[in-house]
Amino acid sequence: MKNIKEKRGITLVALAVTIVVLLLLSAVTITFVLGEDGIINKAKEAANSMNNAFANDQASLDSLFNELNSVVGGMEENTLVSMFKKAQKEGCMNLDGKCSDPTHLHIGDYVDYKNPTNGSYTVLANKSGVAYNQTYNVAENQLNWRVLGIDETTGGIKLVAGSPAKRTIKNGITTCSPYFDIKGAEGYVYAPDEMNKIGELYKNNYAQTARSINMNDINQALGIKTEEQIKSKNVLPSLDGVKQYGEKYGPYVNQWTPEDWLKPEQPKTTVEGTVNSYAFLIGSEGIPQEISDIAINIENTRLKNMLFNNVELRTGKAYWLASRGAYARSDYNCAYFGPGIVGSRDGMIMAGFGGDTFNSDGREYVYSGSAAVCPVVSLKSNITKDEIKRIPDKTEEIWNNPV
Repeated sequence: MKNIKEKRGITLVALAVTIVVLLLLSAVTITFVLGEDGIINKAKEAANSMNNAFANDQASLDSLFNELNSVVGGMEENTLVSMFKKAQKEGCMNLDGKCSDPTHLHIGDYVDYKNPTNGSYTVLANKSGVAYNQTYNVAENQLNWRVLGIDETTGGIKLVAGSPAKRTIKNGITTCSPYFDIKGAEGYVYAPDEMNKIGELYKNNYAQTARSINMNDINQALGIKTEEQIKSKNVLPSLDGVKQYGEKYGPYVNQWTPEDWLKPEQPKTTVEGTVNSYAFLIGSEGIPQEISDIAINIENTRLKNMLFNNVELRTGKAYWLASRGAYARSDYNCAYFGPGIVGSRDGMIMAGFGGDTFNSDGREYVYSGSAAVCPVVSLKSNITKDEIKRIPDKTEEIWNNPV
């Protein structure tokens, strides 16, 4: 009995009190967590607020994005490149020069590209081969500019001068002579670079590059893209056994390359290489029947008139191409070096490059009063119609050799 009396336990009253307290705590906790102002409801409200804020922000961002996209899209539609592509897509060539669609730009269109108002360049005698310096002054050569296409290198619109640039100084005397005279090995080694420097005078802030027109420009305009096309239209092999583009020439021993000819000691060497020159006949009434099948007939008369009209050598606006080339004949023991040219004689229009200013056997030829320098400008690709506008066609002057 003694041991039983000494043991302690939880009384019914204490147990009841404990249960009541736990119930009260549970009620408070449940209310705090699940009640109207409880944690869960508060968390739900916070989550809803965050979702609403995110949705509002997303809507604002979407609206801003759409607005920016609209602005950028509008700018892209106004670029000269997009206008040119749009006209091509819609099949409009503006052959009569009277297209009234303000969103079109075409090959041959005149634009108000601004010529620089100052700057000059002098081609020294030792860079042209002739015995006098030749100066070009921009202020005296405010050229008109026409659309030639899209530059495959820069992606911008390419412009060509409506008339070649005129030379202003010959033998120290101011003249109206428009021609760029070249001779011999210098005509091959230096003259194409000098032509590009003359063309560079016409670069303004809207231009990415400015240079002289070259054979690649002619190829692009004519749609010549492959070696097979070049060979099929190359007129040179029909002339006195000239080797075809891509054929080997030489070895020709004890002769000179143009570069060796210009060295003070003129060391002889073995001359050999690959023919990289070619020329095209442009379709016209003056082409003999026997070679008419290789002539290139241009459907775009606007393009044809722009590049190949009035290009009679010496008396018309014939122009040099800043492209070097070499060819050889199977019956002659030498190679021929020279730049390119676009010109006509007796009604036959030819565009090609390579040969006839220097022969590897040491013969040199002078071209005085034959052709001029024609600048080309490639615009930046983002230039819009608000910066450079399409303008009505102009009438280019007719050249006559005054010297």
